[in-house]
Amino acid sequence: MAKKIQDGERAAGKPDFQGFVFEGKAGESLTCNALEWIYSYGGGSVIEPDKKVTINNPNAIKALDAAHSWIGTISPVEVNTYTEEEARNIWQAGNAAFMRNWPYAYALGADPKSAVSGKFDVTVLPKGGDNGNNAACLGGHQLMISATRRCLTPPRIWFDTSPRQRSKRKERSIGASFPPGRSCTATRTCSRNTLFLRSCRMFSTTPWPGLQPSPGPITISCRRPFPKT
Repeated sequence: MAKKIQDGERAAGKPDFQGFVFEGKAGESLTCNALEWIYSYGGGSVIEPDKKVTINNPNAIKALDAAHSWIGTISPVEVNTYTEEEARNIWQAGNAAFMRNWPYAYALGADPKSAVSGKFDVTVLPKGGDNGNNAACLGGHQLMISATRRCLTPPRIWFDTSPRQRSKRKERSIGASFPPGRSCTATRTCSRNTLFLRSCRMFSTTPWPGLQPSPGPITISCRRPFPKT
């Protein structure tokens, strides 16, 4: 579909229009992308829970070959120099059909001054083939307590998870597409920790039949008991 849209836009007089832009520069975002591609094709988790390295398998190879094939076809040849902002600038100018990016791009794209305001929607990342899975790699906003710390929760965690700060995070979530947070449930024995995570998103400037928007920015509260001290 990206190729079809790209060809149509170029034929209509937009020679620089791209089918898909993403973060292809070596770094954290490309690592996230690669993990999504591999997992979505059933290529495993690179290193499995039993610590066995399983990256060298046909499905993982198929995933990376597919991503490589996008360069110069539906993605620009210089995509391997793109971070989030290079990808967003092209997409937000109306020069790309699809973009893979983080939630912050939603608010910027929806700004009334944006060329794509009111013209895009959000959905899950595509599956890796008919038998694949939708996969999104989660980055992080973490607040954690060391397992070796004795009892009292650090004041910073109480502050960051206070009702006042949660209210501010809510405002940022609505106004700037930042992930909302949850309150900390630490006890006298420091028995809990909370991880705030952000989720991956793909944005499309071109609606198509069957598009199902995904929920808003996701925050997962991951809680594990600490040893009592």
